Amino acid sequence: MSLPPAGCSNTLRIPSSKLADVGIPEETCETLALALQSENPHLRELDLSNNSIGDSGVELLCAGLISTNCFLEKLSLRWYNLTEMSCSHLASVLSSHTHLTELELRDNDVKDSGLKLLCTGLQDPGCSLQRLGLSGCCVTEDGCFNLATALSSVHSQLRELDLSYNHPGESGVRQLSAVRDNPHCNLEKLSVDHCGECRIKPGLKKYACEITLDPNTAHRTLSLSGNKKVTMTKGEQPYPDHPDRFEYYAEVLCREPLSGARFYWETEWTGNVVYIG
Repeated sequence: MSLPPAGCSNTLRIPSSKLADVGIPEETCETLALALQSENPHLRELDLSNNSIGDSGVELLCAGLISTNCFLEKLSLRWYNLTEMSCSHLASVLSSHTHLTELELRDNDVKDSGLKLLCTGLQDPGCSLQRLGLSGCCVTEDGCFNLATALSSVHSQLRELDLSYNHPGESGVRQLSAVRDNPHCNLEKLSVDHCGECRIKPGLKKYACEITLDPNTAHRTLSLSGNKKVTMTKGEQPYPDHPDRFEYYAEVLCREPLSGARFYWETEWTGNVVYIG
């Protein structure tokens, strides 16, 4: 589904506008920017997540965000296909005395170079940001050093920082924890869960995991090969009885628990109908 420019303008007339997953084209960002520049005291929250506008779309959008007529407080650009190139434009927004207090950039390849640019805005006297989401943004300890410096500034108002699914290393965690524990700094909540070296891989690869099939759950019409391949057969396999085995539907589970975190895997399949989930 793709939302036309006119639809965006109408949506922005309410306090909270959710335009996530609607296939916004790049030219619509210019329409959004014009709408943000028009006197619109009602709009406070805008969710543009999972729209592949990229860096050029962010540049257009930021022209509206820095307008004195823009009263936006919360902006989500999660899964927005932006890179470090967008961060200079976002830094300009942060330092422009805007009303923005929350910025969500989860699952964008911001990297340390982009974060360094963002930090120039975070420590600017005109920045009002109180929450920054950088989960899964390929940040390492170098980026944490710049963050720690920015958050130690007397001008920083940031209270909550999400750095989960990154690779800050022990040094990066130590530096940011020191900022959080400093009574003269405003940072109160720091998230560094699910971190590690694998998190600096671009895109979904940072969540890649190995999946193995559980033979104790396989329906008897399913033949397993090396716990990696499953084939549906006409006859039944001589599997032993097991309380976890599917008896009615031709299904099989994987051995790994896929909950409580983020996971990514790829599957090849052939046939008329296959359900994968």
